[in-house]
Amino acid sequence: MPADLLAVDARVDGPITVYSRPGLLGRALTTIEGDDVKFRVLGCRGEWLQVINARHGNVWIDKWCAREDGCRG
Repeated sequence: MPADLLAVDARVDGPITVYSRPGLLGRALTTIEGDDVKFRVLGCRGEWLQVINARHGNVWIDKWCAREDGCRG
């Protein structure tokens, strides 16, 4: 299945930081906390998902945040 047909729904119990680029070259843009967020997956690079949504635009998140047990405190 192509990545652009996938969506990630996240119920945020802990913070999810979104980045401008994956890895060490990326800078943190904002942190999402205490919100229900839906991202469309554009692609991936290693441990990172490139995602887009109306509020945050085209950003990168750690792919473990997209898992049910990821990003939990």
